[in-house]
Amino acid sequence: MYMNYQKRSQHRQVKTQKRQRHVYQIGTFLILGLLGIIFFTTDLIPTPQEFHLRRAWKSSSQTYKGQYSIAIFSEKNGQTYTYTNRPFKHDWVTASTVKVAVLVALLHQEGGALSGYEATLARQMIENSDNDATTTLLKTYLGGYDTLNQVYEALGMKYTHTPTSSWGLTTTTPKDQLILLKQIFQDSDYLSTSAQTYAKALMANVEADQNWGISAGSEHYYLKNGWLPDDKGHWYVNSIGYIPSDPGANNGYLIAVYTQNNASLATGENQIENLAKVVPEILQ
Repeated sequence: MYMNYQKRSQHRQVKTQKRQRHVYQIGTFLILGLLGIIFFTTDLIPTPQEFHLRRAWKSSSQTYKGQYSIAIFSEKNGQTYTYTNRPFKHDWVTASTVKVAVLVALLHQEGGALSGYEATLARQMIENSDNDATTTLLKTYLGGYDTLNQVYEALGMKYTHTPTSSWGLTTTTPKDQLILLKQIFQDSDYLSTSAQTYAKALMANVEADQNWGISAGSEHYYLKNGWLPDDKGHWYVNSIGYIPSDPGANNGYLIAVYTQNNASLATGENQIENLAKVVPEILQ
């Protein structure tokens, strides 16, 4: 009988010790969690400029039913500003905005000196958003779609991926696209100065019916847009590019806007322009 009592006592002690360890672990996790929340929210305290941008973007999107994400890089202060109504999403479909990546890959490979036919295809791809020209460049001159993934890796675009099935279904984030745009519009070890000048000339000369988007509210701009219906009848609509500085102001900025679940192409265009047109005044 004493042995049974001793066993029961030992069993109770083990259970008590386990409960104590469990409570200690929970307490530790809670403390670390609270510390993490403090650090996390402190990092999220916006600057006055960021506050005004986010407030303007939120206000301009009150009636919008789709999802959107925007990122800009200010040349004036070197800061990146982002906003989205779909947090933690890292797979925005690029549609034809991926053609800028194709252009960067081609110019890098050729050292900025394109052959006559390469130049023709590049112009058609960017200025006219020609899909056949894009496919030809990728398959004939760049060795296939996976070459783009090598470009993303080299540039540190960790959330961007092109599937082997369709370049138009490349997924990305606006912040990744800022990395790409910097290769054209900022100092770059990836593209030569002549290659940058060539890319700028194409992006400044898109055909008239394709110059909507991030151009809203700006007199001068360089851009590439993308639009694609999904299998449910909704639209991916995107716009990326660069708004140059006013003379002597150093207030130029890179910008990338991605949207999805738009009821129509026009709906996406309007949303992008509503987001874009509030930026110039705030960044002055």
